[in-house]
Order: sequence, then C-alpha cells, then structure tokens
Amino acid sequence: MMDYKIQLSTAQLKPPEEQRRRFEIECEFVQALANPHYVNFLAQRGFLKEQHFINYLKYLLYWKQPEYARTLKYLQCLHILECLQATIFVKHYRQGRMPSL
Repeated sequence: MMDYKIQLSTAQLKPPEEQRRRFEIECEFVQALANPHYVNFLAQRGFLKEQHFINYLKYLLYWKQPEYARTLKYLQCLHILECLQATIFVKHYRQGRMPSL
C-alpha cells in the first residue's frame, strides 16, 4: 500500500493541467461526502466494503491539512471522511442504519 505522502510527491511530477484536474475531482468527491444520502448510496452499493475504496478514503485524509481544507466549501465533509475511517461507523452504514455523528 502506498503512503499518501508518496502519492502526493509523485503527483507533483505530472503536468499542471493534470494536477489541477485531479485536485478538482478529489475536492468534489470529498465535498460530496457531506451529503449523508450519498454516503448511504456508497454503503448500499458495497463501496465501503472494498479495500481499494477504503484505501482511497485514507489517502483523501490529506484534505484535513489547512492548505487543502481552506479550499472546501462544505467543511463537514472532513468530519464524515474521518468517521469513515472508523469501522463501527461504516458497519452501521452497511447495515442500513444512519450512524450518529
């Protein structure tokens, strides 16, 4: 498993347009996590069970760093992203129960 810091350093080698596009895509996805219906959709479709998706959520924790977090419009998405790291939180979503935040 690749550490997100390593991924970030290799991302710096890509052309600026590609870096900007990746930034925008990841920003949009992280902010979508602020919508509990979307998180429920991900759980119902089994994404929260897939190891590669769990690894992606861990990678996205870099958005908690101030230089990235300041670009977010829906800051509650960071709390949801953090909660998705907890097994019990994900287990509740998988069972169709909305966990308390």
